[in-house]
Amino acid sequence: MSSLETLILASNSMVGDIPPALFSLPNLVKIDIGSNSITGSIPADVNKATALTSLTLGPNPLTGNFQNNLQDLANLQELIIKDTNIGGRLPDTFAVDLQNLVDLTISGNPNFGGSIPVSIGTMQRLERLDLSKNRIRNVIPPQLGNLPKLQFLVLNGNTMTGQIPAELGNTRTLRELYLNDNDLTGIIPLSLQRLDNLRRLRLDGNSLSMVRVSDEVCSLRGESLIEFVTDCPDRNANGDILGVICPLPTCCTSCRQVAQ
Repeated sequence: MSSLETLILASNSMVGDIPPALFSLPNLVKIDIGSNSITGSIPADVNKATALTSLTLGPNPLTGNFQNNLQDLANLQELIIKDTNIGGRLPDTFAVDLQNLVDLTISGNPNFGGSIPVSIGTMQRLERLDLSKNRIRNVIPPQLGNLPKLQFLVLNGNTMTGQIPAELGNTRTLRELYLNDNDLTGIIPLSLQRLDNLRRLRLDGNSLSMVRVSDEVCSLRGESLIEFVTDCPDRNANGDILGVICPLPTCCTSCRQVAQ
């Protein structure tokens, strides 16, 4: 077993805990145990698998807290922890030693919260950041606009507040941006007009200001943008005007009816 490099056990109806000895295999570069019924927590010995480049732990009903020593896996390129019961948060220094990460997916974990670490803005190779459907709170760090290769930014289904950072307009490689179903306020930044590779933009399910989307942002519909969803302008039971003014179908492709 010491020569084993790839271990893929996904979708095998496996049960029980993750064996800590698994992470002592010196040549193991890929582990995928997703789509099983594995329970227990992430072993503290996970940081011993220093050769790992890919680690997929979900979907599984795992519990316990996020292992901060995952950040010791400096060769890691892909980390996927989705649809689990793992709690905790990303440590502030999470990205310092994980500069090789291309895909960071921690999604669908209802007990996982905290804020997005500012240090993620230093991950120069990151192409996918998916922290959707967790309990992530506070603001979207403007430092995410420093990611030169980011293609997918998926933050929907959290409780994030504040405004959409204008700095996101610097991520010219961005293809899909999902910020829907948070508590974001303010206006849609004019800087998003620079995202000429953007194909999907979801901003619905927030509390954005009832302001017309700029012509410059709407112009993306004549380029690559095939999906653009905001909240429909409407009045709630108190007579307050909610939603975003976004012409259909020339700008937005659809809008979501604001809850009364």
